[in-house]
Formats: sequence, structure tokens, C-alpha cells
Amino acid sequence: MDCYVCACDGKEERAVALCRFCSVGLCMMHLAEAQTHTQGGMRYRCHHHLPQPAKAESDARASTPVAE
Repeated sequence: MDCYVCACDGKEERAVALCRFCSVGLCMMHLAEAQTHTQGGMRYRCHHHLPQPAKAESDARASTPVAE
């Protein structure tokens, strides 16, 4: 498994851990970086920007109001 953050930058680095919030693979450098994003031992959100899945066409039609 490769590090997700490195892969987004076009690099190949082996993952040594998983993010406990979003389960992406992290190399040693990005694991250490993720551990610095805490405040008093609490971590409020994950800082990995995952791609959002595209809405299905049927979902888009269902949420569009119909004019009468």
C-alpha cells in the first residue's frame, strides 16, 4: 500500500500506518505530520482531502424540483 498524500503528489512511498479517521495509508513522514495536528491530545478532524464521489444522475433528478 502506498502513502495517499505522496501518491497525490505523484510520488511512491510505502505506507506504514492508516489514518484513524479516513483510513488512507500514510508514510512515516506524513504519519508524524498527522500527529502534530492535535490540540491537547484531541484531534477534531482529518486533514486529508479525499475526492468526493460524483452524484448519480438519478439522485440529481430526484432532488430537482418539478415545475407545475
